[in-house]
Amino acid sequence: GGHPVPRPSLLKLKSQNEIRIPAQEAGVLIEMPVKEGTKVKEGDLLARIDDREAKATLQITEYALDSANKKAEEDIEIRYAQAAADVAKVDLIQDQKANITQPGAVPEIEIRRKKLDLKRSTLQIEKAQKDQVLARLEAKTKEAERDAAQMALEWRTILAPFAGEVVDTYRHRSEWVNPGDPILKLARFNELHVEGTANAD
Repeated sequence: GGHPVPRPSLLKLKSQNEIRIPAQEAGVLIEMPVKEGTKVKEGDLLARIDDREAKATLQITEYALDSANKKAEEDIEIRYAQAAADVAKVDLIQDQKANITQPGAVPEIEIRRKKLDLKRSTLQIEKAQKDQVLARLEAKTKEAERDAAQMALEWRTILAPFAGEVVDTYRHRSEWVNPGDPILKLARFNELHVEGTANAD
C-alpha cells in the first residue's frame, strides 16, 4: 500500500482589528496617497478633503481674534475718562474754595454745571470699564470661532489612527464624499489570528 498524499494546509492570517475610515466633512478628495496594500504608520496621511475654504475661514477668524484681543487690551478710553474726571473734580473744588473765600464769586448755576460734569465723567469711567469687559468677552467668542475653524480644517485631513495596512478602498481621488462615507479600510497587524485547516501530519 502507498502512503496517503498529504493534504495542503489552508491557513489564512487575518487582522483582529479592521476599521473603516470615514470622511468627517463633505468635499472632494484632493489627496489620497494610499491604495490597497499600502502600509502606514500612525499619523500618516490617508486622504485629504478639499480644504481651501477651511483654510481661508481659519485665516479670517485668526485676523478677527487678533483684532478683538487688541481691543480687549486697549485701556485708552478708561484712562481718558479718568483724566477727564480728575480735571472736572479739580475745577469744581477750585470754584467751591473761591466761594468760601469770597461768597458768590462763582454763581450757583456754574457750581451745579461743574458737579454735573464731574458725575458725567465718573459715569464715563464706568462705561469704559464695562466696554472693556465686553471686549474681553468678544475676544473669547472670536477665540472659540477660531478653534472651530481650526477643527473644521483638521477634519479635512484624514490620518492613520494606528500603524497598519490599507486592505480596501471605497473612494478615489477627485471623488465627492459626505460626512460618514467610508473612504478606506485599515487593518492593524500587530495582533493577528490564524483561521483555516491544517494537515494533521
